[in-house]
Amino acid sequence: MKTYVINLARNKERMQNMERQLGILAVPFERFDACDGYALPEDNRHAAEKARPLGVWNTPGHIGCLFSHRALWKKIAEGAEAYACVLEDDIHIARAVAKLLKCDSNLPKDFDLIRLEWTENRVLLGKKPLFTEVETGVSLYRLYSSSFGTAAYIISRTCARKMMELPENKQRTSDYILFDVKASPADHLVIYQFSPAVVIQDKCLADQERRLNFSSNLDDNAPPRPRMGILKALWKGRFSYVLRILRGYRDLPYLIEN
Repeated sequence: MKTYVINLARNKERMQNMERQLGILAVPFERFDACDGYALPEDNRHAAEKARPLGVWNTPGHIGCLFSHRALWKKIAEGAEAYACVLEDDIHIARAVAKLLKCDSNLPKDFDLIRLEWTENRVLLGKKPLFTEVETGVSLYRLYSSSFGTAAYIISRTCARKMMELPENKQRTSDYILFDVKASPADHLVIYQFSPAVVIQDKCLADQERRLNFSSNLDDNAPPRPRMGILKALWKGRFSYVLRILRGYRDLPYLIEN
């Protein structure tokens, strides 16, 4: 399986970290040059922001992230391989990834996307795994809930082609496009999730000593998100929490290796 690492030319430390990790795992990869939203001509950036429903994520960093993933989707859509693994450069990779990427014969035939990364939101997974890799204990489940982040996923060529057909006025941030199952186009995609997750973003790592503390390429200049009233937020949060538990939502574990 072809593996790509999306990386900004100025983020050399991040690239060195990915080279080290993937080198240890003996996973061959290709660096994919990311789009720097802050380097786009101002007129181009404003036009891109105006054409897309990005809301509070209407920032140069998020525009660059979207353009980077879309450029890679285009390459995959036009390529010869049936699917590819996409990695961002601020992640920690479990050793199990090497095994999972090399045993791609176990992957389902119908998938559009397979998530490798951990997410902080609770997820709704299928009741039974499609398979469990014996040596690592990692299972693959259907994913039925929205789950955000595009730090590590496998995308099919068919899905990449669908993404390239998406008009500008439907292009939100890359993770909303792929994984917000309450909206198009993700509501029509077949999505799976590895559990335990085998990739985690550096900023999400609980072990502070292992964090590399990369600065964000996204949120440096992001405006504050709109807030609802405290009482409304407490009520909505509690009601939503109970409802999700009853429906079978659960925390997604991350694979911790010795």
